Amino acid sequence: MVPKFIYQKEDLYLRQISGNKLLVKALKEEGFRIVSGGSDNHLCLVDLKSNCSLNGLEAETLLNKVGIVCNKNTIPFDQEKAKYCSGIRLGSPAMTTRGFKEKEFYQIGIYISQVLKNPNNEELLGQIKNRIDELLKDFSSSKWDDLISQASKDDVCNLVEKSGFGSKEIESIGKTKTLDFDGPSGFNENTQKIAE
Repeated sequence: MVPKFIYQKEDLYLRQISGNKLLVKALKEEGFRIVSGGSDNHLCLVDLKSNCSLNGLEAETLLNKVGIVCNKNTIPFDQEKAKYCSGIRLGSPAMTTRGFKEKEFYQIGIYISQVLKNPNNEELLGQIKNRIDELLKDFSSSKWDDLISQASKDDVCNLVEKSGFGSKEIESIGKTKTLDFDGPSGFNENTQKIAE
């Protein structure tokens, strides 16, 4: 029998994929090239040189300034040095776990485009930062935390066992658990807070 927790995680991942498709749609409509033409998962790689003069490092810094986290990333046949690169990598997991719906994914794509096309417009950047701050207030509860808090002790134990790591002790959900992980990297964490 598969625990309810696992089904909820799978549903969350499907929402990440569909949300990412709307993010990609907005960026494409704004004239940005998506490497590989689109996305079939929760990530996308944007070719910045297709529609703005920024390199990946500049775009990453600028987007972080307004509250959008991304990573600079090289693209195939990149003409920039790896430190600067010509692309950014965007993902949908953080937005999904906050509870963003289709409208918000699409809007974030528009905000990204506006920021990248207007890097020197401080007034516009300030307005976008304020809109993002308001959006984050509206979606402040983490869906992932909700899933963890709904999981039973057995669900968490089964998940830990299936991950290939061993668990020595897990008390009740909502308290500090003592977990010993001895995985392939030799990582060993003695105390970890799983859910509040």
